[in-house]
Amino acid sequence: ACFWGLIVGAGFGTISLAGLAAIQKGSKSPECIALWVLTFAIMVFAFHCQKTFMPFCSVLPYRAAVLADETASAEVVHGFASDYY
Repeated sequence: ACFWGLIVGAGFGTISLAGLAAIQKGSKSPECIALWVLTFAIMVFAFHCQKTFMPFCSVLPYRAAVLADETASAEVVHGFASDYY
């Protein structure tokens, strides 16, 4: 939920900047076009992350990952599936 909130905020923020660039420099200016390309790139990145990392997040709970990072305990790491690492 937090990830998509950040993505939506970044997207709308970039669209707002594109609007300001269009007002100041014109809608065909390099600045405006670059901001629209950046907005598209943010959305592509978001869907890429959703497709790539969401399966891992649904299998490995966040708390287990934090515990592994904090303790590096052999028994915690031993419980992880080897094909995820």
